[in-house]
Amino acid sequence: MDPVLINLTPHPIDVVDPQSGAVVTSLPPEPEPARVEMEREQLGTVTVKGVPIPVTRNRMGTPSPLPQPLPCRYYIVSRAFAEAVRASGRGRPDLLVPDDPVRDDEGRIIGCRAFAVID
Repeated sequence: MDPVLINLTPHPIDVVDPQSGAVVTSLPPEPEPARVEMEREQLGTVTVKGVPIPVTRNRMGTPSPLPQPLPCRYYIVSRAFAEAVRASGRGRPDLLVPDDPVRDDEGRIIGCRAFAVID
């Protein structure tokens, strides 16, 4: 039995066979994606062509709640979200991050050939 993959990113993910390059499945995003708040502190500015551009220190805040772990169920999340969960001390082996990206002719990521675990 194949595991259930639930896409908690805000965009669809095409899963690509690393050997053939064919799309195995397309995972639509869930209505409520997994989010992590970003805490920003302005440290100063840098001037670019006469325009002051803020320089900030960013820290990951609290990740949004997740469903309870279930056997054979994996949640696809962003790398930032997975790192925020890890930093909060709530280890979750059921969180997967898209890995080995597939890009279109313009360099945009359109899928992945693998998933990674952030630990």
